[in-house]
Amino acid sequence: MAKTEIRYCKRCWKDTRHDIFKDGPVRGQKVDSVERTFFAIITLGFTELMTDKWQQCQVCDKKERV
Repeated sequence: MAKTEIRYCKRCWKDTRHDIFKDGPVRGQKVDSVERTFFAIITLGFTELMTDKWQQCQVCDKKERV
């Protein structure tokens, strides 16, 4: 589940709402907690070491790694 925060967007040049989420096996793609848990069990937790936190603007859809 993505968390929503108000952050500054470099493309919109103002504070907008952003979805904050962690990616899964595919870099930059949203995954739910069930899928993340499944891949963590299968790979003995190594996928959790490689996950990145992302923010996506709700206005312009720009994704950026946090």
